[in-house]
Amino acid sequence: MKLVIFEGVHKSGKSSLLKQFNILTNYKHTVVERAWVSQLAYAVKNKRLLEKEDTLNMMSKLKDDLIIVYCRPATDIIRQRLLSIQRDYIDIDTELKIFDDIIHSMRNLGFNIITLNTNVTKGPLVGKILSYIEELK
Repeated sequence: MKLVIFEGVHKSGKSSLLKQFNILTNYKHTVVERAWVSQLAYAVKNKRLLEKEDTLNMMSKLKDDLIIVYCRPATDIIRQRLLSIQRDYIDIDTELKIFDDIIHSMRNLGFNIITLNTNVTKGPLVGKILSYIEELK
């Protein structure tokens, strides 16, 4: 069984999509919100290089058992969501670039990654994840 990890910056739609996924699959899969990609991103952002290397080494050992769902809405959508909860987030462009770069690198290393436009978290997104999981079998 694969571990399905929902990743992305704050307010990218991870929690909403994860809840829908669990409900529609009747909690069939082992699922977590934010894990090693986020840990890598914040290690890079905060210049914690040893943590970055340790995380990469550990993830490499598990890569065949992971499915990473990268929730990636447009930058303006994230800003709107942050404003709706009365939070300003000045550094969103930097964080998105870090996350995008990490996902790109991990994809090149053979990790199982599906990137979803989560501008809207309702609709066919769960079906896309399930189709991706089926393709990997």
